[in-house]
Amino acid sequence: MANHVVYVPGLNTKGPSEKAVFLRRSFDVVQLAYDPERPRESVERLAADLDRAAPDAVVVGSSLGGFYAYWLAKHSGRSALLLNPCVFPSRFLTAAPPALKAEYAALEAELYAGAAAPDTVVLLETGDDVLDYAVAEAHFQSRAWVQIFQGGSHRFENRQAILDALSLFFDPIGFWDPDDD
Repeated sequence: MANHVVYVPGLNTKGPSEKAVFLRRSFDVVQLAYDPERPRESVERLAADLDRAAPDAVVVGSSLGGFYAYWLAKHSGRSALLLNPCVFPSRFLTAAPPALKAEYAALEAELYAGAAAPDTVVLLETGDDVLDYAVAEAHFQSRAWVQIFQGGSHRFENRQAILDALSLFFDPIGFWDPDDD
């Protein structure tokens, strides 16, 4: 299997993101874009873009891109790596118009209903000054493998942890469930 990554950046990222540039040192990376003011259109366009990317790509997302990456993973059956993800955009985007918040709330309800996305890793840093890491921790603790690092920032500073987590997806052994004998 080739090491393909589809990266969905955070809000307000223009051009190639710093994380996408970093990931390109080790992986074949396609960075996807979305319009945060049109969430329903964005998930549809992102899904179409994902279908054109490598069929075995792992979806990686950061901040608001983490919300979209989880959506893509759940709806496509792909693996996901979420970095300091925005779990509830409808609550986070406080200055957004009510209609936009409602559109995000509807997507959240759809996304978090039913089974979790398969093979999801969530990496959080306690020093995130934009999103409260504890919200993502509480939300994903029963849906994903969650790893928390002290310090850091919203940008997710622990680059080695990103590489280590991605190795779980690309290693031939893959995920190991201690309950599976």
